[in-house]
Amino acid sequence: MSNCLLPRIIDENEDYAVVYKPPEMHCAPLKTSETGTLVNWFSDICQAHVKGRKLIEGGLLHRLDYSTCGLVLFAKNQAAFDYFQNEQKEGRIIKEYQALCNKTAIPLPGFPVCNFNDIPEFIESNFRSYGRGRKAVRPVLETKHRFYKIASDNEEYYKTEICSCKEITSQNNNETAIFLFNLHIKRGFRHQIRCHMSWIGFPILNDLLYNTSCNAQSCGLQLKNLALCANALHFTCQSRKEIECRIKWHELELFSDSV
Repeated sequence: MSNCLLPRIIDENEDYAVVYKPPEMHCAPLKTSETGTLVNWFSDICQAHVKGRKLIEGGLLHRLDYSTCGLVLFAKNQAAFDYFQNEQKEGRIIKEYQALCNKTAIPLPGFPVCNFNDIPEFIESNFRSYGRGRKAVRPVLETKHRFYKIASDNEEYYKTEICSCKEITSQNNNETAIFLFNLHIKRGFRHQIRCHMSWIGFPILNDLLYNTSCNAQSCGLQLKNLALCANALHFTCQSRKEIECRIKWHELELFSDSV
């Protein structure tokens, strides 16, 4: 099996571990009998006794979507968990993402009007659940609504920072333009980046919930999974040493020498 489909530890010390989560793997179990999650895998190799947000989550400090691959931070003891939890609350743990997107002028139902004429420096909103089974979310600009519950980031907007964007070309010179985005978030909501990118007209490739116009194969890319990777983490550990953990997004190497 390819290494890109297996979890592995990228960096660790006595207090923390940065773990790679492959695509199509849940971060945490919903009940004690559930297996096959990243938390289960980490618990098997690190017998840490940490009381996390939930007992079955252990030292897990943040999550990635089932379809998203990339880096996740675990605390290996209770003091480290309490420290990193506060760092995250204060917005001092930066999650960096890369996303492959196509441009579309076709808005999905339920999105507010998008007023961005150019690619913005950041995207921000509250969120609400949306659709059958509440599987998707939609941006919300108001703070209260009569008919649905609104989620905010401590009464502020959830923010997705766009650090860079460049157009790239697939190997078969397909006419569909593809864009590589580098993105930062501090605290995230479910599907935040996927929803925000779709909102501004650059949905992520292979995203069945937020991109109905284009997939990777139609662009000539041999990419089967969601084209979103949490490729770096920036944080300060308890010794006050600044840490940057970074991986090269393996899937990019499969189709383009220009990335």
